[in-house]
Amino acid sequence: LEAVKNGYTFEDVGEALRADRDVALAAFASWPQALKYASEGLLGNKDFMLAVLKHQGTALRYASEALKADREVVLEAVNTSGSALRMASEELRGDREVVLRAVSNSGAALQSANNELQGDTEIVLKAIWNEGSALAFASPEFKLDKDFVLLAARQCEDEEEAENCYLQADENLKQAIPWEDFVQASRSA
Repeated sequence: LEAVKNGYTFEDVGEALRADRDVALAAFASWPQALKYASEGLLGNKDFMLAVLKHQGTALRYASEALKADREVVLEAVNTSGSALRMASEELRGDREVVLRAVSNSGAALQSANNELQGDTEIVLKAIWNEGSALAFASPEFKLDKDFVLLAARQCEDEEEAENCYLQADENLKQAIPWEDFVQASRSA
């Protein structure tokens, strides 16, 4: 622990210290990427990774494959950072509760959900409500739906994001909703 506190980088300490929970947590606290040097044993230790994921969900990238497929671990990761969904196992990217939590945290997490859940109305609504630009990752039928497109517009933070949302809409819908009306909807948020 003192080695890491005294300026040694985590990658320079010996194997024994890289396998020490307290040293690894101290290194993580000062430099999150230090986890890539932690021992495989720690990266496969559920309790250790849960402690890390409470602070930074995207640290799931360093977890063992088994933990990326562990529902409890992935739920903790997406609670902290919805974007951690992209690092979860394929099976968990198709788990409705996991995806709902992820898109509640970050609408863009919809991109990492499986195709079926990208077409789930509740999940798409949560994603768009959180981040209008998430419409880009929804199934095509949502890009045909005027209500979903206008909801996406209302969630846009600025005109540039509104333009990105508008570009995701179906061409026929763009003719039904002129750009000026779309921008007006985004300003009325």
